[in-house]
Amino acid sequence: MNKVIPVITGLFSFIGIIDSGYLSYTRFTGTEIVCDAFGALSGCNEVAASPFSEFLGIPLAYLGLAFYLAIFVLSIVLFFKRNEDLKQLLLAFTAVGFLSSMYFMYLQAYVIFAFCIYCVISAITSTLLLGIAAYWLWFLKEDNQQE
Repeated sequence: MNKVIPVITGLFSFIGIIDSGYLSYTRFTGTEIVCDAFGALSGCNEVAASPFSEFLGIPLAYLGLAFYLAIFVLSIVLFFKRNEDLKQLLLAFTAVGFLSSMYFMYLQAYVIFAFCIYCVISAITSTLLLGIAAYWLWFLKEDNQQE
């Protein structure tokens, strides 16, 4: 289990980088988000145009990209150097990402009344990252004893 968890975390964070990177690109260039083929999850442009698509004037897509990049870098560091404090930092980061995603999903469902497939992918990714980080820190005792 030595290197598996950081690799899995890195892979999921890379999915988040691609997802939020695409949204960041569309935001930066002012192009429309392609999501017409996703049925009930085709409200990407409505979600992106809502006043909730920014936090303190910063587009959420940019914040998501920064979040996933931070998790990716942390995964690389943890791959090479196992450290309990860094594992706790990973858990804290992923918890913030998860709670943020849940709030944004709430906004889509009950305030904006539109869903974005890319936001759903991000919410699933952040949930998986939190689960992996918690599992690693709390349940992999043999890995904790090797440190």
